Amino acid sequence: MRSMAPMRAPTHYLRVDLDDAAEAEYWLVVFDTTRDQLERAVATVGRDAQDVRSALVGACLPAN
Repeated sequence: MRSMAPMRAPTHYLRVDLDDAAEAEYWLVVFDTTRDQLERAVATVGRDAQDVRSALVGACLPAN
């Protein structure tokens, strides 16, 4: 089981920031996903939170 980093609400709720560990932990909880999946979604669609959410539910991520 991984140890959880401290969690903090994002500075900007419409942008996913993975550079800040505390904000990244917030997004992991909000999107109920893994760090790898979240990083892949952000790399695919950018940092817009709505686009990331869509990517995580499979609307935008290409199949492997």
